[in-house]
Amino acid sequence: MEKFLGLFFILLSFFQPVCGKVNISPQKALDQLIEGNKRFTGNDLRNPLSYCVVNEQLISQQNPFAVILCCSDSRASPELIFNQGLGDLFLVRVAGNVLGPLGLESINYGIQVLNAPLIVVLGHQNCGAVKTVMQGKGRELIPNTFMHIAPDVENAKTLTEGVKSNVREIVNKLDIYFRDTISKGKVKVVGAYYSLENGQVDFFDEKPLKQ
Repeated sequence: MEKFLGLFFILLSFFQPVCGKVNISPQKALDQLIEGNKRFTGNDLRNPLSYCVVNEQLISQQNPFAVILCCSDSRASPELIFNQGLGDLFLVRVAGNVLGPLGLESINYGIQVLNAPLIVVLGHQNCGAVKTVMQGKGRELIPNTFMHIAPDVENAKTLTEGVKSNVREIVNKLDIYFRDTISKGKVKVVGAYYSLENGQVDFFDEKPLKQ
């Protein structure tokens, strides 16, 4: 057993990614998420930093390559569905992936301080928060969340449409908030939808900013 563990850690050292993805482009960051999701859906998981191994570089710093605004739902963990390790993703999780003041501050920190070049707003199939709002039960149960989601889903005919509409509206708000940074090519904002059925993440087509 000791020989096996020794060999395991030796092999692990060859595959550990280098921290500090400071110069990565927004498109490259998006490509890494797409490739990671392909590994996830193909059951080809491989990311050494997912193991419980102390990485000294991560103790003193973090250099995530993407900020993910996502739902609190236990079935939609970004590190798993994108097959990423410790330190790769800066997560902002809240029911319905709504964008409130605290969440916006967290996203801003990930962009301005940690230099992450990509923001992903990740909705998912059968989102409980969006469903509750669309069923008219949100005012009393989740009043603050209701206030954020209700305007974005008022024209949606199905839950899937509601989830995607909610994501698109949030993307639009972030596009406007980070307009200057985006115009310089330093940051990209994209929306995405995660299927609970097959594990696939579909990224939305980009839309022009609203004036």
